[in-house]
Amino acid sequence: QLQASAELVRRQRSVLAPPRNLRITPYSFGKLNISWSAPDDYRQIDSYELTLHNLTAVRRECTMDGPARENPDRVALTLRGDDTWTLVDNLLPDTFYRVEIRAASGQLRSPTERMPSSPRVPALPPRLAPKNVRPLCQIAKLIKEHNLL
Repeated sequence: QLQASAELVRRQRSVLAPPRNLRITPYSFGKLNISWSAPDDYRQIDSYELTLHNLTAVRRECTMDGPARENPDRVALTLRGDDTWTLVDNLLPDTFYRVEIRAASGQLRSPTERMPSSPRVPALPPRLAPKNVRPLCQIAKLIKEHNLL
């Protein structure tokens, strides 16, 4: 019984506390500011593992610049252990993300702190009415599929 309780104490000491107070603020076009509070045992933390999961159901095939650039459904970042915020950019505007963060120290990982949905990633409002509008992705794809040219 003494050995079992010693094992329990050892396990409890080997578990990292999770980051707290996860906050997400829209920053500017395609950017979110993500911040958190370090856990009480922050001196043990080597890094934080931050993951954003795209929650937007509609896949966008076009952007203002033409065909969509690679924008994965999941963005994973490793941040320094003394960081308590980061600015995540190159996110798809008008999109929502589930955000998860956990502390890491060597092979140990804390439980995950999560926010089920971020605020909407900011988009840019149009500055002027569009000129020289050309069909791009969807129309070109339909024309090609149906041999309309």
